[in-house]
Amino acid sequence: MSCLEVCRSLGYDDAIEYGISVKYARTRQWGVWEVFREFMQNALDEEHYVRGTVPREYLCRTEPGKTIIYDHGRGISIDNLLLGESRKEKWQRGMFGEGMKIAMIAALLQGLRVRIRSKDKEIVPITIKKVFEEYPVEVLCACIKKDLPQITGTQVVIEGAELCFTFSDRVVQGILSRWGSEYVPVHLEDPERKIWYDVISPVASPDSESSIYVRDLYIAKVKEVFPETLGALYSYNLYDVKLDESRKIPSTGSVYNDLGYLMGSLIYYAQEYKEVDRVVRDVISRSVYICVEKWQRLAIDKVNLEATVYPVPLFLKDKHKEYIKKVFEELFGPDAVIVDSIERFEMARYLGLNPLYCRESLANFLISVIDVNKKMIEKQMGYMKKVVDVEKEMPRFANLINILLEMAKLVIPEELRDATIKFAVLDPDKYGQTTSDKVVLVNINNLLSDCEREIYRCVESWMSVLIHEFGHLWCLVKDGKMCDDTTPEFIYGITTVAGKVSYRIVSYSAKFKSLLDEMWNEYRNLGWR
Repeated sequence: MSCLEVCRSLGYDDAIEYGISVKYARTRQWGVWEVFREFMQNALDEEHYVRGTVPREYLCRTEPGKTIIYDHGRGISIDNLLLGESRKEKWQRGMFGEGMKIAMIAALLQGLRVRIRSKDKEIVPITIKKVFEEYPVEVLCACIKKDLPQITGTQVVIEGAELCFTFSDRVVQGILSRWGSEYVPVHLEDPERKIWYDVISPVASPDSESSIYVRDLYIAKVKEVFPETLGALYSYNLYDVKLDESRKIPSTGSVYNDLGYLMGSLIYYAQEYKEVDRVVRDVISRSVYICVEKWQRLAIDKVNLEATVYPVPLFLKDKHKEYIKKVFEELFGPDAVIVDSIERFEMARYLGLNPLYCRESLANFLISVIDVNKKMIEKQMGYMKKVVDVEKEMPRFANLINILLEMAKLVIPEELRDATIKFAVLDPDKYGQTTSDKVVLVNINNLLSDCEREIYRCVESWMSVLIHEFGHLWCLVKDGKMCDDTTPEFIYGITTVAGKVSYRIVSYSAKFKSLLDEMWNEYRNLGWR
């Protein structure tokens, strides 16, 4: 029998036969949640369309043995039932016109009966058996009854299960209904652009874990999508996330991008709304502490998702940056700075600051907005040209500095043996400076910065500074006065010194190689390589 014949035998007026086989629908592996999700997304889309704003009502009610998902919209037309037909817009939750049909089959496979009431029609999906070239196949068929009493909107009745409460934590509107608005503390919406976001308490999410929602519907737990993290401090209802056809697997890159946009938006609105301010402070405070813990290896080696996200600074003005600076100082103190390298950590501590070491994306954002570089330079001004006792004030780097000094002893020309090498805080633009009493000052900040990058960069930087400053010393020793970088005397001096240094490196190559090996060991001790 044809689809129409079967439906008429059941008392219906018309029918639509689909080319979707039950076998094809099984490949999606949809369960009861996916059935509920597809009908709910259609209801939310329609309610959103007619209201012009994101619905905050949970469009689900329960009757004994039944679940009814409803909206107050325009109702379903016959073209909505055709495969591949969809009148949805880009901002809406569903797109391809296939989800509802797959959901109909999935419901039947789960032993559920579905009835759809809209306008003056009732649609009931069934499956019928067909034979194509002696090959039996079971396909979807929709039976249609016409000229019933007119109703407003659409009602999807799922018979055989009471699902509203079961899935309330998987729909943002369900969380609002079940837990209350305090569990969805932040809702940001641009009705004109049809963009919206929510920050949600993990307590209200499935299994009380941080989760990812997309356009009001649950997708996955954060730790399933980002297993390299601890999860997240909150659950997030995002907008612009790419999903696979099953709507179960999100693109991690798109989650990062959209969560970055949300974080930037939270900062933008934090000064206007107390609930947004609380979330921003919580994210900065807890993320930084967890990141610092990771480096200190006190308990964990992972960070939360928020720490790995760089807030998109769209539209952020000076007042928003000043707000972040203020929040940071209130949370961590006026002398606190975020640093992303061990060298800067040690330098900040030497300067009397409170360094918080973190190399995650949120830290990079804070470093930029707070302008840590400026803060450290301003602090350095009071220490300018102050000689640093590495053994006492930066003991972590004492062994590395001693190895570099041993290298210097090998290469320094005989004529300059009475010179003294010291380490100091200099202007960031200067790598070294020579004084009239034959003291070579090396900028400890710049040197350690180069050393942390890689061992060869460290040796290259060290030798460059020595050769340059020894060139100035050559003028002092040979001519009895200092010479500027651009003078012929300096060019002659630095050229002569470079030749002598090169000769001594070749002459003491075995010893130099031994010192390089010691540096490799020290790099491992410092955790740099």
